[in-house]
Amino acid sequence: MGILRKFIFLFSFSTALYFGIGGCGKPQVAEELPPEEFISLETVTADDFPLALIDSTNKVMASDLIRRLNRSNLLQSGGYLDSTTYFDTLQSIILDSIISLEAEYVDLRSNFDNYFTYIDRYRAFYLDYLYRRMILDKIEIDSAMVDSFYQAHPEIFFIPEQVHARHIMISSKGLLVGRDSAYYRGLLPEQVDSAAEALIREYYAMHQAGATVEELARQYSQHYESAPLGGDLGYFARGSFIKDFEDTVFSLDSGVVTEPFKSQDGWHIVELLDHTDSMTVKPEGKYYDMAYNHISGDIAKVMAMAITDSLYNAASYEFNDSALAIENFYQVRKDVWSVIVNGRDTLYHVKIPTLYEDYSRYAGKNKLTPDDKKEALKLISRQFLIIQAGDDLGYADDSAVVAERDMLNHFYKKAVIAKGGSDVDFNVTNSMVEAYYNENIDRFVIEKPLKVQHIIINDSLFGEYLRDQALSGINFLDLAREYYPGAEEIRVAAADLGYIGPDEMPPEFYDAAMATKVGGVSHPVKTELGYHIIKVIDKKFNKTLDQVKPQIVTELKNRHLVEYRQKWRDDLFAKHDIEYYLGKAKRIKLLGVKERMTPEPE
Repeated sequence: MGILRKFIFLFSFSTALYFGIGGCGKPQVAEELPPEEFISLETVTADDFPLALIDSTNKVMASDLIRRLNRSNLLQSGGYLDSTTYFDTLQSIILDSIISLEAEYVDLRSNFDNYFTYIDRYRAFYLDYLYRRMILDKIEIDSAMVDSFYQAHPEIFFIPEQVHARHIMISSKGLLVGRDSAYYRGLLPEQVDSAAEALIREYYAMHQAGATVEELARQYSQHYESAPLGGDLGYFARGSFIKDFEDTVFSLDSGVVTEPFKSQDGWHIVELLDHTDSMTVKPEGKYYDMAYNHISGDIAKVMAMAITDSLYNAASYEFNDSALAIENFYQVRKDVWSVIVNGRDTLYHVKIPTLYEDYSRYAGKNKLTPDDKKEALKLISRQFLIIQAGDDLGYADDSAVVAERDMLNHFYKKAVIAKGGSDVDFNVTNSMVEAYYNENIDRFVIEKPLKVQHIIINDSLFGEYLRDQALSGINFLDLAREYYPGAEEIRVAAADLGYIGPDEMPPEFYDAAMATKVGGVSHPVKTELGYHIIKVIDKKFNKTLDQVKPQIVTELKNRHLVEYRQKWRDDLFAKHDIEYYLGKAKRIKLLGVKERMTPEPE
């Protein structure tokens, strides 16, 4: 837009604003819709019903949808959703249900990564379960045993002298790194310390005037750990803080607030909340539980060692000698077997490199022989021996174990199906990047790269004066409001050109603006319109293909992922017959976020 046309446009625009052309009355507010039938978590808890049916038998219930919506970010303050706004969430639940149905046909053993992770998690659960059933549940401890432990270990039940305090701390170090650090860094060390003392005494005066130590600590204390807690240091014994601080604190009686005092760490005000003498507690309450846990832990160690040693001595091992002979164990494929324990369980190589590294450190060897590797495999195989013993005792059939095993098995089968929604083999080629760049050239080649403001003046000397004023800190548009030619009501608008391209202003103007740094103001430049001083607000630069290639690769991958996943999803939906029953759920009422966090009705 030429400068004359810009003047005409600005004048017309300002006139329209002034006289109210087009109207600018009070914003229209949509009237609240009349209440309609709705469902909520409360109503579906009392009377649930299906919103969708998959293959005539698998129901997606209204309660499933509302619970999913309650976990979402929709309607943080509560309100109503209709079917057009909750339908995507419903489709997501249906997709989960279809994945669950498809998982029934997955052979998990053919997906090594998922299968191994499933086995690993199941074994961890099962070992913990066996430890509780085979060891902890069989330990019997009576009060006489606890009393004997108490007599034998008095040090465990000795509680040293303790205090509970809160404090305010101001230090030289805190001032030198705080928000006014530039000021304090210009002072001598003794001056900074005097400033810290002055501040702590000011806070003490505020306390005497009625402010609590907690309030003052939260607002002013420089002790970063306790300040957010209102200066609360909790209970602590001697040796927790520096000696000169503790000597003062441990000399106080409960309820006392000290005058400001200095320690090696800085200046303090301390409020003592409680002071307890050292004592030996009796094995009661939590201390009885502590003794019980100590005793059961010691017994459990002995029992566990006895069981594992017995199983270890009776075990048989079949080793994969060809795999063990490979010196660089990282070259062995993760799905190669390493050892078969008692002819029943197979340990695969996937975890072996970490095992060998740990064993190397334990044995103090840089290189492991095949025999060393066998010994390491025997050690890790102890878990298989315990699991086999648990199976032989029938623990694998316990309802809790069966439920966990089935849950994990189904979870990782679903993971196999869900993996189909990602095209892991997709790669973005250079030709794809180049084509995308050319198709979106407007994003990367900037037609209007400069954001500028300017003031037109009659002579260069006055322009230099205005430039000096702007560089001294006076707002550039305030200068334009006073000195830009023309009607006062349009001066600021005429001075602010926004983003411009090379053809919108004379070439001398544009070149001078390009040569001025962002935030800078140019010297007066002469054009056919007069002299200008130009303030550069922002610059945008063209981006080459090489510069934006990483960005384009990411965008192409994301676009492909969305398209690929949508097709995968559509294909899954097409394999099943889905019927919707949304008539009873025209609207769903959601509570606000805080209300959603309350327990659901039974």
